[in-house]
Amino acid sequence: MWFAHKRGEADLAKAQNEQQIQVAQARGRLAAADLNKAAAIIEAESGGRTNQRIGENLNEHDLYLAGNGSDDGGSRSGRDDLRSDRSQPTDLEATRMGKGNITCPPQ
Repeated sequence: MWFAHKRGEADLAKAQNEQQIQVAQARGRLAAADLNKAAAIIEAESGGRTNQRIGENLNEHDLYLAGNGSDDGGSRSGRDDLRSDRSQPTDLEATRMGKGNITCPPQ
């Protein structure tokens, strides 16, 4: 009887220990997720600020302003390679969507 009682206590202690391990692992995963979330927010904010600076610098740069069509009434000025017909995906978009045999509108 004593042996069975001690075995029961040992089993209970083992189960409690395993439960504490699982709780500690879950807390670790939660902390890691919180850190990853914070890092992603910081990266996104940094990227947004960088893009904003780039945009501001482009709008102030003479060569960009001369080449983007802003000085010729809105024509595309050297950018005729861009398709105005967006009814079909670009080659890159079609590849990403996994669609082969894309067709392009006549040029």
